[in-house]
Amino acid sequence: MKKIIIMIFSFAILSSCDSDKRVLIEGVTFVELNVRASPDASRDNVVDELDPGDIVKIVQFKEGYDRDGISWCQIRLNFPERFDGKELKYAWVAYKVKGLPFVVSEDSWNKIQRMYEMEYEKEVNEILTGAKTWVTQAIYDYVYNDYMHDIGYEFELRGPKSESNDPRDQYEVESPSHSVDFTSENTYKQYCRSRITTASIDREETALYAVIFNQSPRNIHFFRKDDNNERGSFVKEFNFSNSLSSNIKSIDRKTSKSKVYIEDYYGYKTRLELSYDAIRIRPQKGRERYIIHNNAGYTNDNLNGVYLNLVKEY
Repeated sequence: MKKIIIMIFSFAILSSCDSDKRVLIEGVTFVELNVRASPDASRDNVVDELDPGDIVKIVQFKEGYDRDGISWCQIRLNFPERFDGKELKYAWVAYKVKGLPFVVSEDSWNKIQRMYEMEYEKEVNEILTGAKTWVTQAIYDYVYNDYMHDIGYEFELRGPKSESNDPRDQYEVESPSHSVDFTSENTYKQYCRSRITTASIDREETALYAVIFNQSPRNIHFFRKDDNNERGSFVKEFNFSNSLSSNIKSIDRKTSKSKVYIEDYYGYKTRLELSYDAIRIRPQKGRERYIIHNNAGYTNDNLNGVYLNLVKEY
């Protein structure tokens, strides 16, 4: 009888310890992220999904990274999930891959909201779900004085964040140097992919992204990804003020295989032969549409050698 009581007591202690894992730090995901039963992205073990802006309560950081360069953290689930016949109170998410964060601090998330003009919106800016993850990180690094860091870095650097009830804290978010106009799925896109370099059109590197900022509405900024660390960075900015009579309303990708027609010198319809992807511009005013295309023979990954030509679409 004594042995049975000891066993029951020991089991109760173990159960209590398992259910009361201490939350080390809270983070926020800015991407759509799978929650998995184990830290292995190759298995069919998804138990839940996270959306941009979801808070994760981290109870453990797995040391190092796996064969794909993914770093994992264990999180406390808001509600138990069942997987493989078992009830799970904790699960795993990838908080970064190589140098690219997926989960960041609350401060970084507030900065993302500000640079995408989301502070007073009920939805997230469409660029968060429509563009590659590295684009948000690249824009963040460009418009703020510091780089975007993952939540593991923040925890090692600062430890658990202390709670503050000071209402002034909400006004201490740094203002970005540039911001992207808020758009939803049904409004005009402020970005597009573009295989505008020789290596990208040959599929030897990732396509670049073109972005419009509110502070320079007749300029297009280009960003590219470094495949070695998965992070993005700013490449070059091009000004089209001399060619456009109004600000850019939206941009769209036209692939190099697209049939694009322009007006020739005599005003006749003629097909534009594309060596690279082109970008279709819709201005704020007027019914005209314009095409930007690279007319150079060779362009490297930093856009050296690029020759962008703007023509009116037929």
